[in-house]
Amino acid sequence: MSNTTNFANVIINIAVDASQVYGTQPGMYKGNGIYMMDNNAASGSSGEGNLELSSVAQVGQSVGFNVFVINEKMGNGAAAVIEGFELSNGTNVFGNQGWPSEQPAGSTIQWLGYVKTAGQMTYQIKIGVKSSAQFPMQYYTWDPFFNTQS
Repeated sequence: MSNTTNFANVIINIAVDASQVYGTQPGMYKGNGIYMMDNNAASGSSGEGNLELSSVAQVGQSVGFNVFVINEKMGNGAAAVIEGFELSNGTNVFGNQGWPSEQPAGSTIQWLGYVKTAGQMTYQIKIGVKSSAQFPMQYYTWDPFFNTQS
């Protein structure tokens, strides 16, 4: 049996234009170049394609998070990685046992969490970005939303 994670009920993908983002001041990010989307628009997710994604899930569902670069500099060592998550406001819908955690190398899901309770949550996500192999990683955060139903 494989130890990789290949499935989540709700998948949140974060596309990053590494050149655009890296050219801005690290820290709280409010600019262009980060595009969030999930596979649950039919169930009420909204804000697809920007920083203010509002994802919807049901209690008991798994939630996968992935980040990747989308620009021409990928061949030059551009990279984006998820560093972690933090509760900003509202109900911790993941609880302590369901909080997203990094998955093993080779998984198709980079971070995986489990919805444990209904409620509304604003969470902060932190990513590291570099626009090419010769530059150091810079870190950015922003506050998307999560809404869960029982």
